[in-house]
Amino acid sequence: MCSRRKATLGLVCCGVLLLVDAGFIQAKAVVAQMLIARAWQAGTEPQKPWPWADIVPVAKLTVPSTAEEFYVMSGAHGQSLAFGPGHVSESRRPGDNGISVIGGHRDTHFRHLGKLKRHDELVIEQPAGSPISYRVEETLVVDSRWQPIDSLGLDEGVSTLVLVTCYPFTGELSGGPERFLVIATAHMAPS
Repeated sequence: MCSRRKATLGLVCCGVLLLVDAGFIQAKAVVAQMLIARAWQAGTEPQKPWPWADIVPVAKLTVPSTAEEFYVMSGAHGQSLAFGPGHVSESRRPGDNGISVIGGHRDTHFRHLGKLKRHDELVIEQPAGSPISYRVEETLVVDSRWQPIDSLGLDEGVSTLVLVTCYPFTGELSGGPERFLVIATAHMAPS
């Protein structure tokens, strides 16, 4: 009976640790966005959100249809993606003419990308600029091994925003080859 209690206690402890770990990831994402928002509001020059950060916010992304706002971090590597969507540095700056790529995790900041539909609005704001409105042109799933973003035939002369996350959204394992893409182009408001 004593060994059965120890086994039960051990299983309960493991379960609690797993729940705490999952909650920590979500909490870190939320708290980081609050600190990043404060850095964003500090001025026109990018500011570090905390003293030891190796990232800065480079844009603000608003998704009106889901009522979400995200601060886009410099770089789309593991360190920056843990705190918010990240700008792929090899692409154009968000809001500039050309193709800008922003990646995010499917289980935190970009978990609602699958809800976006054609003609939904996205808004990008640069640190010292006016908001630029984009309209979703299409969403698609690609295999990143065979169809990289630069093979999609997107027009380099148009301000295009490509949001990228892992796919499927509900998969147990992350980091597979499939990617969900949202492709949006800048549009002018009717005069």
